[in-house]
Amino acid sequence: MTSVQFGVLSVLAGSPGASQQHLVERLDLDRSTIADIVARLERRGLLERVRDGADKRRNVLHLTAVGETEFAALVPRVARVDEVLTRGLAELDRGTLRRLLTELLNSSSVQQLRD
Repeated sequence: MTSVQFGVLSVLAGSPGASQQHLVERLDLDRSTIADIVARLERRGLLERVRDGADKRRNVLHLTAVGETEFAALVPRVARVDEVLTRGLAELDRGTLRRLLTELLNSSSVQQLRD
């Protein structure tokens, strides 16, 4: 499981029925990358594509029962990695680090690199 695949599972756990376009926007990845990741996770039985009842041209994504179980098993592991990486920081500094990294990822200079 890659960090990006975990990101897809995380978004779908919080937004069941999301579209691939929603994943593109939330994870700031291109459409072909998301399509590839979704196909891989679908082959592994972790998510399923379902035709949108309101718009038959569109698929929505849901975690399968296996996907929900896998995600639930990964959450404590991810939290542990976060704890190990930031162990030497005070709680306030951890929050500051997360805020700064989010700002950096959302900055125009990083956006230019993505384009």
